[in-house]
Amino acid sequence: MYQGIANNPCLAQRDASGFIFHFPGGQPGWQESGTPPTQVTVLRVSPDGRAITQTIHNGPLSQYSAPTQQR
Repeated sequence: MYQGIANNPCLAQRDASGFIFHFPGGQPGWQESGTPPTQVTVLRVSPDGRAITQTIHNGPLSQYSAPTQQR
């Protein structure tokens, strides 16, 4: 999460309107136990990277359908 945009696995889209990041999550320890994420937070960030301009989704991964767009 504290990475730049180059090679950031959470960066889903980058264009003139800003950046869209997908942050997976789950029960405490989900990554260490090797289980898949069950939650996702999807945020749009301003083009200058200083502000979150939209919370697109914050909840169960099963209820989110990611748009098919290029980075």
